[in-house]
Amino acid sequence: IMLAAGKGTRFNKTRVGENIPKCIIVLDQVNSRTILEMNIENIKHCKCIKYVDIVVGYKNRMIEQCIKNISTSSLRIAFKYNENYKDSVIISVKKGFEEVRGESVLLINGDTYFNKNIFMSACSMSLKGQSGITLFGSITNKYHNDDMLIDVSKGKIRNVGKCIDRYNGVSSGAILINEVELIRYSNVLKSSNQCTHHGILQEIIRQGGSVNFHDIGDKNWIEIDSELDLIKAKATL
Repeated sequence: IMLAAGKGTRFNKTRVGENIPKCIIVLDQVNSRTILEMNIENIKHCKCIKYVDIVVGYKNRMIEQCIKNISTSSLRIAFKYNENYKDSVIISVKKGFEEVRGESVLLINGDTYFNKNIFMSACSMSLKGQSGITLFGSITNKYHNDDMLIDVSKGKIRNVGKCIDRYNGVSSGAILINEVELIRYSNVLKSSNQCTHHGILQEIIRQGGSVNFHDIGDKNWIEIDSELDLIKAKATL
């Protein structure tokens, strides 16, 4: 499930006259590929991923047109329209999970590029039944203003949020949920008043559930929140 419904207000404020969904920002200048196209191409390396549901809202036609440029014969790609995309992101999460039944799910943000190894790791963990609920991120001592912070101990998430007091890493926003834990996640999603997908993890932890952590380092994913992020990303690819 890819969350791509938002307007990307913070990023678009810095780009006068170019208000576009962040997922279709061109990241690969050489081949003129967007974040969305690059992620789909990387997902195609993973034979166990059969379906991609993209939750769209703001300028959804632009996103759908972008997908038409990609050969997706090995994937079934569907669009879920969130008409309330201006509201909380949790509405997009709920829209994405509407038809999920008894299978592992990888939930990612559409404005974040992930190396193909991330998708392959998720597949491997899922096939081996190892994942439970797993948050992907990196242990670090370098932080930025809008990072989603995490407190990790012995491979488990103890706390997650932007304003937590104790932390030793950051979240990539990628969450793997296997079929066993899908019921727990779905129940909390339906009953909780949390407004973010990280908030759902926090609620699961509060209720005594377990959230695993998988360290993917800081080189295998790139989140685009600002023009500076984009400049740095283009320099590293």
